Amino acid sequence: EKRFEPINTKELGMIFKAINAKDYKYFHAYLAMIYYARARPSEILRIKIADIDLQQLSIRFRSTATKNKQSAFVQIVPPLAEILSNLQIQKENPNDYLFGEGFRPSAKQLGKNNPNHQWRDIVKKQLRIDKDMYALKHTGNIEYLLNNKGNVDIKWQQKQNRHSSPAMIS
Repeated sequence: EKRFEPINTKELGMIFKAINAKDYKYFHAYLAMIYYARARPSEILRIKIADIDLQQLSIRFRSTATKNKQSAFVQIVPPLAEILSNLQIQKENPNDYLFGEGFRPSAKQLGKNNPNHQWRDIVKKQLRIDKDMYALKHTGNIEYLLNNKGNVDIKWQQKQNRHSSPAMIS
């Protein structure tokens, strides 16, 4: 389906330019989690501050928060580390959701429709790009492959995507 196709470089630039123009730094971080951490949008809503370790550069996905009910850790790559560091989450309550009410750290979890509404308003309506947020996950994978030609670590990519098999990566 076209809406799940990877987002091209031009579209990606337009999306982040529009989001940054509105000063939506938490929504930017939310989208960066999909792109860099290969996280599913619904799983990101369940991440708590305590699950983010900026010293060890890892994100813990609790079994209760994942699609396959398996806990896992993924690497925080340098661009994502910078984005998360700029949010100064270390000052927040570790038990709060990373993206709670208003996309900000909060004890109350952000509703699953909020990111979809934000995406639809900015990307689909304003920019007229008919692709879903989940496409960022595929886009991040493709960028990794293109940037690491001849040096792809398929096991790292499999672990980052939390897939049981390398064949599942797309």
